[in-house]
Amino acid sequence: MTIRFIDVHGFAGGFACGAAQQGMTLVGKKENKQGFGIPLMEANRTFLGDGWQSQASDPAEWEPIAAEGVIGTPPCSAFSSMTAGSKMHGMDSEINNCMRDIMTYAAKVKPQFVCMESVAQAYTKGLPLMRELGRYMRDNTGLDYHVTHVLQNNWSVGGVSKRKRYFLVITRFPFGVERHQLGDKLPVLGDALRDLADQPLNWNEQPYTTDATWWSAGLRSPGGLVDGHMPAENAYSRRVMDLASVEWRPRETEAHVLKRYYETNGQLPESWQYATAGGTTTRDAQLIARNFDAGGFSKPRHWAWDEPARVVNGAGPYMVWHPNQRFATHREIARIMGFPDEWVVGTARNATSLHAFWGKGTSVAPASWLLRWVKASLEGNPGSYVGDELDQGDRLIDVSMDWKPVWKRQQDELAAAA
Repeated sequence: MTIRFIDVHGFAGGFACGAAQQGMTLVGKKENKQGFGIPLMEANRTFLGDGWQSQASDPAEWEPIAAEGVIGTPPCSAFSSMTAGSKMHGMDSEINNCMRDIMTYAAKVKPQFVCMESVAQAYTKGLPLMRELGRYMRDNTGLDYHVTHVLQNNWSVGGVSKRKRYFLVITRFPFGVERHQLGDKLPVLGDALRDLADQPLNWNEQPYTTDATWWSAGLRSPGGLVDGHMPAENAYSRRVMDLASVEWRPRETEAHVLKRYYETNGQLPESWQYATAGGTTTRDAQLIARNFDAGGFSKPRHWAWDEPARVVNGAGPYMVWHPNQRFATHREIARIMGFPDEWVVGTARNATSLHAFWGKGTSVAPASWLLRWVKASLEGNPGSYVGDELDQGDRLIDVSMDWKPVWKRQQDELAAAA
């Protein structure tokens, strides 16, 4: 059965990648006027197929296309704990119109299913809005759509990061899943990146130089080539590199290293001594006065290789300090997000905000897991876990904590062996 889908506000393709892994066929890509993420999807027509066109325009101008499914990952800032300022939060936030854009378009398409990904708080704090979106589909199509809320964690469905998220699943058919079989152990960051540690830094395709890990083997390219293994670079990253003469320990943030550099050298590097926007002080003096806390949610950190990956956000590679005394590469961030190495990066190297593409969408493992069961359900073979019925007839499926018993057993075994 051919299942066609349209990627709407899907950004750089995590959801579309998961759909392609399940044999679904992309027939259209819709974004707003800025076209965020489109260059990376355009670079992956070999992976996604070539029978689709991108349209970056006002959502009212999006042209309907016949399809069985509509998928999207609209901005989650109204519910994200990382968003600064209460005016940006909640169900009434203007940014939630992007969710409504998806449903307005989907109602024109009248697909068999609509799947939308967001942060978990979109369910815990935004359930009335999620139900509103489901009602919109019923009221504006005259079709009987079922609503299922799915709480999941990337680590619970085969991914390498502890990243709890939410799917709104709207279907014209009974929907159910089976829990992902996690096996005897869970992957940690080193399992995702260790085989790339000695890989030469290069945008272009190159042969692997090290054997795969037990987990990365599932993401390596069958052709034996990998691209996009280059760190992101800007003025800020160059300043951080100027701190590399002092030790940066696992789990430490930039603040620890700034302080250690200052205590070791009596001053911060010259690159940190620039005048601030107001011109009344310098950045180094500002940091010293703040005990080296630069503020914000996206400070770089030396991620520990024996722990699950942390959440990648719009800062992308600038979040992750590598044991090799550099920022993580685009390929390494793609690995953390679950993209296979066949998903090319290098040909999109000149895309504006490439570094931000990775964290502004779903991880691939949850997308692939969910759409596997959407496909099976559409074909008349839903999984046995249909969720608990809620007070308004919608259902809740929750696999977000499935990782926990496996990790506890894993840690207990390590402690017993020590």
